[in-house]
Amino acid sequence: MARNRRRNTPPPAASAASSDDDQPVRKQFPLQVSQVPMDATFQEVRAAFDKVLKRLRDARPLKYTLELDAAEGHWKNGGGGVIYLDSEWDARHDILVKGQRVIFARVDESLTRALAIRPRFRIPDIPLAAKERKKEGLWQLRHEVRITAVQFGVVGRDQDSFSIEWEGDYNPDAPVGTSQRRFDDKPKQTAYLKFNEGRDDQNPRSVQIVIGGHSETNLYRITIPMIEIKTMVNAYDFGQPYIILELLNPPSFEMRLQHAPSTGDARADREKSWQRISHLDAAHERVVPFTSRALRLVLTRDETHLENFIQMSKWSLLPRLRQSRHSHISSGLELFSRHRLDRIDAMVKKLPWIVGFQCEALLRNCLLVPTELLALEDEISRLNRIDTKFAAEVLKLYIKLVPHISQRGESFDECLDRAERDTRKRGLDIELLPPRLDTFQCRHVRVTPTSFQLDGPYLEQSNRVIRFFGPEYNEYFLRVMFSDEGGSRFRIEFEVDNHEFVRERVGGILKKGLTVAGRRFSFLAYSSSGLRQHSVWFVTPFKHPKWKGFVTADAIRKSLGNFSEELLKWPARYGARISQAFSATYPSVEVEPDEIEEIPDIETDEIFNDGDGNAKPKCFTDGVGTISPQLADEIWEKLCEIRLKGRIAPRAYQIRLGGCKGVVSVDHRLQGRRICIRPSMKKFNAPNSRGIEISEAFDTPIPFHLNRPLIMLLDNLGVTTAPFLKYLDIALETIHKMLNTPNRSAALMQEHGLGKSYKIPLFLTRLERYGLTALHEHDPFIRKLLIYAKYHVKRELRYHARIPVPDCWTLVGVADVHNVLQPGEVFGQLIIVRVHQAVQIHEAFSLACIRRVGEEPIWLEGRVSVSRSPTVHPGDVQCVNAIGKPEPGSPYDIEDLANCLVFSVKGSRPLSTCLGGGDLDGDKYDIITVPELQPENNQRAAAYTAPPTYKLDRKCTMDDIADFVVDFMNNDCVGLIATNHLRLADERPEGVRDAACMKLADLHSVAIDFLKNGEGIRDLDNLPKPTRKPDWACSESEDPDDGYHYPSLRVLGYLFRHVELGSNPVEEPPLLNNDFRQDDEVWKALSSRVLPLIKPFQKQVDETEFEELFYRYIYDLKYQCVAHNLQQSPSGRLTEEEVTLGSILGRTTSPTESRKRSNLMERLEQQATENVRNVEAGILGDPDSPLELKLARAWIAYKMAYGMWRDEHMMGSRSFAFLALNIILDILEQIGHNDEREVGEAQQN
Repeated sequence: MARNRRRNTPPPAASAASSDDDQPVRKQFPLQVSQVPMDATFQEVRAAFDKVLKRLRDARPLKYTLELDAAEGHWKNGGGGVIYLDSEWDARHDILVKGQRVIFARVDESLTRALAIRPRFRIPDIPLAAKERKKEGLWQLRHEVRITAVQFGVVGRDQDSFSIEWEGDYNPDAPVGTSQRRFDDKPKQTAYLKFNEGRDDQNPRSVQIVIGGHSETNLYRITIPMIEIKTMVNAYDFGQPYIILELLNPPSFEMRLQHAPSTGDARADREKSWQRISHLDAAHERVVPFTSRALRLVLTRDETHLENFIQMSKWSLLPRLRQSRHSHISSGLELFSRHRLDRIDAMVKKLPWIVGFQCEALLRNCLLVPTELLALEDEISRLNRIDTKFAAEVLKLYIKLVPHISQRGESFDECLDRAERDTRKRGLDIELLPPRLDTFQCRHVRVTPTSFQLDGPYLEQSNRVIRFFGPEYNEYFLRVMFSDEGGSRFRIEFEVDNHEFVRERVGGILKKGLTVAGRRFSFLAYSSSGLRQHSVWFVTPFKHPKWKGFVTADAIRKSLGNFSEELLKWPARYGARISQAFSATYPSVEVEPDEIEEIPDIETDEIFNDGDGNAKPKCFTDGVGTISPQLADEIWEKLCEIRLKGRIAPRAYQIRLGGCKGVVSVDHRLQGRRICIRPSMKKFNAPNSRGIEISEAFDTPIPFHLNRPLIMLLDNLGVTTAPFLKYLDIALETIHKMLNTPNRSAALMQEHGLGKSYKIPLFLTRLERYGLTALHEHDPFIRKLLIYAKYHVKRELRYHARIPVPDCWTLVGVADVHNVLQPGEVFGQLIIVRVHQAVQIHEAFSLACIRRVGEEPIWLEGRVSVSRSPTVHPGDVQCVNAIGKPEPGSPYDIEDLANCLVFSVKGSRPLSTCLGGGDLDGDKYDIITVPELQPENNQRAAAYTAPPTYKLDRKCTMDDIADFVVDFMNNDCVGLIATNHLRLADERPEGVRDAACMKLADLHSVAIDFLKNGEGIRDLDNLPKPTRKPDWACSESEDPDDGYHYPSLRVLGYLFRHVELGSNPVEEPPLLNNDFRQDDEVWKALSSRVLPLIKPFQKQVDETEFEELFYRYIYDLKYQCVAHNLQQSPSGRLTEEEVTLGSILGRTTSPTESRKRSNLMERLEQQATENVRNVEAGILGDPDSPLELKLARAWIAYKMAYGMWRDEHMMGSRSFAFLALNIILDILEQIGHNDEREVGEAQQN
């Protein structure tokens, strides 16, 4: 068996030796060996093996050959290897080397490939060539560029002028740090520019401008992340060189003491030595919100400094430094003078608030300077006189169009005319569909260190409070998000301390409020998911017919329910209770008080400490109650009015009911309308709120995908490389073949949730049936969708190891209310898995059933593993048994529990608590059915004892809640701990069992509970940290061979390097196939079917009635393209294909940006779904009209839209035509089904 393994050379430290020195063992029964202490010599390891293998009782001694991996550095072995035995051995006996148990894993022929490419673990290192490149880079970036002036301002729309709005002059001759530091007309200070090649999560690559003087108290620094530099130009002003940097987002401003006391440790002195600030001085404070995206750096006349800058920028791969066209440099214009800003404030206050909001967005988002906005005052007033809503929508579109006017060569007022024309075409006075109860138009404010930006309104899922007041009162509520520049969360940096800044900036706004377009908004509350994204709710006082007096933030909170005196002493817990009313939910049905029953929890006999000093039993039913079949079906009927129909009615829901939250599963024994609530679900009393709100309906199963934390854990638990590579290869093969047939393309998109809004998978499955496969093969728009989908899926594989595993699922957990499940082998549980329709159990270890719509159920039998993301502890994966189909007449043969994982309520400890401290209030659990991905043995689960809850000795106020929000934003470190844990497990020989990883696993549970109990981890600087970065941890914009990443020797490293992503298709030239005419193919394939059906109805349809619908669609599509770009900069935009597919293909600049992209994609899907819903309703017309008339309308709409593309290449025409064509195919299918039904009925008669 070939191996790429480096071995020690005997003597004295042989890596291979036989148990009989003169008789080598035939290598026929190999076992992989891991977790060998790396400080043990080969002789010590062999002695430990001999002690067991040569002294086996009831068996003959085993002969073996042992090979250990080569040692690195000061270690004595590589931590693992292979042992070859002369006969089979079950590895039941523990072999201890220096007190540490050695782990064995079986090797078979399927592992040949894995063993050939994967040496056993050794201390990873960066390749020599990469080290040399890194060393060369640091040498190239050593220069300091002397600056004589730093100027913030505005680049003119003609790109030929620069207006200086703030300036600092500096002494070009004095040595750095020796001149006096003053602003304005005081003695000059010094300034220099340097490149920081950080390449670290806490020290990103940046260009830094340091300002200070020897006799000054403070030093100042302007830090510009390299990824934020959009363009760089240079020129000369009276012989003196200057550089103008245009940025995507503002830089970071920082300050530190000039003469801080030294500890003698240079690294310790640097740590948190800089403090974040919002501005450099009082004059800068006024203009910093508007002028921070363009700065002009005047260099010293010494050409060496410019040459050094050019050389360093080339080495750092910054945008090419080109010759400046900024021939006109002006100062003293004071574009953002107090007088002009006051005039805009007065203008905004005169307008209706929804119009003023958009006007302020034009200023705050740095789209217009005050003079331009004031010049539009008369036009905006004219639009408002036409209609307030119309004016607001024109300006909303204008905000998205104005960043691109230079490309079109139009002025800012001509762009407003275009926005008005497009909005008129959209036809805002026509509402195609009534507003949905589950969504609302939400306006957003994003507060950053230097400014705040306004956005929206756009659709979001509603909540209890918003629905109570109704859509006409949406404008009185704001979603306020606190973030760093560019939309990312405040980063934990090594040198910069953000805590005090966040406390002042965020805490000040939470406590004092925020003025937007003349209205004063106050902090109202947050939802749990929103706070994790650092987003909260604000409200301004208003009148409402259901309310006495003004509706205020305090009045809304008091109306939510009755909060106990004790609860009001716990700020985090009180905030969490309020947050229940602000969770995004679907409305359903209301229940009467006598239909709500309180039932007891099922608890363990053993007593545990809950963290607050209270002795309590563990709860088997933590967060889960029951519901009657009738009430569950009523809820589903209500949901089907606002959701997609045709799915199977769920048997479990995640709910909110008054002050209760959790999951309810169907219990067939409950008659009529009945819902049973347990004490663990009840958080506060809200007797007047009896509407059942649905957070999630578990009507469809979630296909299971591997992820990096789980792969790392399974790798450390003895699962070999081969099965991971096997399923990765299957996924890559599926991606490769997706372009071959429409059905394969549909299956891949369906599996990865792509194209849901536009129903692309359904469309693709119909192509072959209707003779339209040429569209799949040749249509440029369809092909581009497929290429984008291929790239999206491969990106998920490479950067997230999101590998699908067939026949494995992720399901919600519920409790065995019938008490029939016996304790399992390890933790006493039975598992029920039911996919698409049924989940059933019987009376032994566990049971699983998979049933697809229209198919016979498949009952799973045998061993399965269960886990819950994220997995950080060795015991977070537990194996149990699935026993197959239940016996007839058993409770779960009678009952339908679809898509649920049922946990036993017997045993000493609930299994859910063993899986990352889970419960049953909505947690989902991963079920792996394939043996090759299951660990051989269960590990002891973590204890997960909750820390004490932060409590006051008085009632808390909203200021206390605000302090908690600030504390959470400063110390929310779940992501940091998970990242550190994963990277430490990669580089440490003991992997997840390493002491540092075990500590992080304990801290991870504390960080998870921070939101509920207010006790977080505040000493973030002393968290265990990795020393280096594995290649799989690089961002999409980084090169893993840059010298800052080492090639990982864990499974994750091999998976990462196994996927070749290729170039981003968004960055490639568009696909062109001028010879292919989609409409010709559609005509050839469908005209013979369609024309006879629509002939009697064609005269009833006028093509012009679809033009308004078409332009309405384009209006919304353009907004979606600009509002969801990853950089969140005014100049970025998505492509039509990205919106249609529901993916954002822009590259992330850091691993944490993936979360931001996921949030944007979720919002995009919601808005695109609503846009598609309106288009479909507009095309179909009267819901009660004959199918043939609807077909005629869709046929004419398709011809109109595709004609727009063929003649004008108008954006949006191809996706609109796609929607119309899909409707055509859908109606043909309905007509075909009706014909078949009529034939069948005739035959029966």
